[in-house]
Amino acid sequence: DLPVTNDDVEYSVFVDGEKTQILLYAQDFDYAKHDTTDLEITINRSASSVTKQVIDDTHCNPKAEWLKLGKPDLLTPEQVRKIKEKTRLTSEPQPFVTENGMTNICLSMQTNDVVLLTLE
Repeated sequence: DLPVTNDDVEYSVFVDGEKTQILLYAQDFDYAKHDTTDLEITINRSASSVTKQVIDDTHCNPKAEWLKLGKPDLLTPEQVRKIKEKTRLTSEPQPFVTENGMTNICLSMQTNDVVLLTLE
């Protein structure tokens, strides 16, 4: 189970050998809420790379693509294929700084965003 707090952004950390993953989520059941939280994360290890996978308004959002199509009642197979391609979960580089054996990551999240950081 993931921890539940009253914080704007909650997290869980997983370590497997040389890989560390940090799952960040800004869950709120008020779907009209769009607050932004700036985060600075410090990990006590040197990373050679950091990637992120994001679910937010512009990543992994098939509803937004459906709305762009005019909310059709029936999608064509081609429309389904395009929506799946545009909204698949992808990894992208996350800027970071490593100094004195520590890794620092800065990022912003909005309400109901989910981010998975992978440090290797």
